[in-house]
Amino acid sequence: MLPALFSVSVSQINLLLDTMIASLLVSGSISWLYYSDRLLELPLALIGITLATVSLTKLSQHFTNKNHEKFIQTINNTLTIGLLLGLPAPVLV
Repeated sequence: MLPALFSVSVSQINLLLDTMIASLLVSGSISWLYYSDRLLELPLALIGITLATVSLTKLSQHFTNKNHEKFIQTINNTLTIGLLLGLPAPVLV
């Protein structure tokens, strides 16, 4: 539990420190930092969270029915779609 808590809090602490540093810079720096953080998290929200939400229902259905082949196939399809949609994201940002 402690490693998970630490890993989740690292990005928030980083954003807090970045905001403190940006407050010492020219006017508008905090806004630019905020908008760049939103832009950075956009692929995660559009691709990652959406795929996880949609595939979770199928995965739980296959697990309940003890259909291991379809379970693995669903995971493979989800990862393939995630990679196909997610790989262009670093190029665009």
